[in-house]
Amino acid sequence: MALLHATQLFTGTIVVLTNPGTTLYTVPAGNRIIVRSVAVRNLWGGGVNRFFFKVNGTIVWDPNLNAGGTSGDSQEFRPWIVATPGQLLQALVTNANGVGVVVSGSIYTI
Repeated sequence: MALLHATQLFTGTIVVLTNPGTTLYTVPAGNRIIVRSVAVRNLWGGGVNRFFFKVNGTIVWDPNLNAGGTSGDSQEFRPWIVATPGQLLQALVTNANGVGVVVSGSIYTI
């Protein structure tokens, strides 16, 4: 019997500047996920911070976030990305002050 559960896949701060970045989630064996929301906020008040969101090594979203505390310091990506067992969700930034991130979606047990 297949089960579908909406859940938060990752919540935290990304401060890693180098590839491959921070692993946010690894799809477990016997499951698929659908990424439905990636919400980000620049925590650096000194300038633009670029955020890179990757699915299995491929950059799928890379917004420039304005200085923290200003208009444009946060954005939300509302994709419909399916990831299969063993695939990784990863992220990195261009400034080590970091970006706050919440990734949400659905887990489908196969």
